[in-house]
Amino acid sequence: MLIPIITVQTKNYEHIVGTNSHDVLYVDEATGGIHYFDMQSCETTKKCNPNPSVWFKTEPMEEYDVFGPEIKFVTIEELMQIAIKQIEDTERTLKLHELMKEYMAETERCQDMLKDDDMKNSGGTIIF
Repeated sequence: MLIPIITVQTKNYEHIVGTNSHDVLYVDEATGGIHYFDMQSCETTKKCNPNPSVWFKTEPMEEYDVFGPEIKFVTIEELMQIAIKQIEDTERTLKLHELMKEYMAETERCQDMLKDDDMKNSGGTIIF
């Protein structure tokens, strides 16, 4: 059994549809085409303007593709590998967040140490 994997791309971000709670796939009643809609940002793959902000991320099926984007299918094993990679990415993100929290706490501690200092910021120059 194969499972479809639909990936969308924005200018700065690529993700698999369904990995965010605000992802929606719908069928356009007029054309019968499948479209992606991001409920959070209201971005869509539907051709509403000449410069879309989100589009399906795929490789063309053939050199002279007339059908449009191809939906990739993966095996259960491949799907599990994708899920494991996303978990690893999430763990890396959480570690980064912890480091940022630690950095921000240290910055705040330094600011507290300097709050009673009567020396004004000299902009990096030494005042005699």
